[in-house]
This record gives sequence, structure tokens and C-alpha cells, in this order.
Amino acid sequence: LSRNTSGRWRRRDADPEFMSEFHEAGPELTVARIPELVHGKVEEGVANFLAGQLAVECARLKQCGVERVLPLSCSGFCTQDSGAHVWNHVEVLTKYNFDNVRQILVSEPQPLPMKEHFMFVFVVLQTDKHELATLSMLLPFVFDRRNKRNTLKAWTFVNAAGKESRLRVDAFKAT
Repeated sequence: LSRNTSGRWRRRDADPEFMSEFHEAGPELTVARIPELVHGKVEEGVANFLAGQLAVECARLKQCGVERVLPLSCSGFCTQDSGAHVWNHVEVLTKYNFDNVRQILVSEPQPLPMKEHFMFVFVVLQTDKHELATLSMLLPFVFDRRNKRNTLKAWTFVNAAGKESRLRVDAFKAT
């Protein structure tokens, strides 16, 4: 990765067609600065807390041998109860098509200190497209722990272009 003149990160050897999905401006892979990682509909105190936790989790993943971790910017989270499932809805500030995700990993829930009854998890999305098989996209998700029906297995990701992708976790495995 290298920084370009606008302060964005760019992989020199990346497939330009694939990488253009990550940023509206073109083939640059955007890695947001920590204060910008979570914003928009998310309250400022929660956003700042999650940004700090996201930085710690990125560093931890790299120490565990995950070479390419891409923190994604989120503009909002919510849950939607369809009757059959509780869908965890995440709006992500990227043009990436989440239909290309091949694996979803969800961390253990942790309390959100400034919000009673709320927890957060880290969601790792992995793709196998091209040589980027080991790219791990990381984002936080906040949810109300009082909703006992939410198993964190049904996910809806909406990109900046409004493209909605529904994905499911088949099973959780302890690591």
C-alpha cells in the first residue's frame, strides 16, 4: 500500500477493475482515517469509540497473521425483523458488490459502554475474487442485546450505490 496525494491508500499491484469497486472516485483502494471510519447516522460518541476499537482489532488481526485488513466505513446499522429472521442491516460507504463475499466471520459480542442494552461485534468479510483471496474487510456492527431472536446469522449489506446483498452465516465455529 502507498498513499497518494489525496491521502488515500492505494495498492500498486491490485487489479484496477476489482479495486475500483471500493471507491467511487476510481481505482483507488480507500482506507478511511480513524475518525472517518464510522459516521453519518451513528452518534458521535459511539462512532469515536468504535473507531478506536476498530484500530485495535485491525492491529490484532495483523499480529495474528492476517496480512491484508481493510476497515470499511459504515454510515448506519439497524436490525430488521422479517418474522422468519432478524436481518442485521449495514450501510457501507463503498461501491464494492457484497455479492462477492464468500465468508462472514463474526466476533464475540462486546458491551457498548455508552449505550445500555447495546453490544457490538466485528464482522470480517472475505472474498476469493482474483488474487485478493486473503483480503479481509472489517467493519463494526451495533445491535440491541434485548432482541433474543437476533442470532447474528442473517446479514444485509447495502453499498453506496444502493446495491443490497443478503448473506447468511451457516454456522459459528469456536476458534
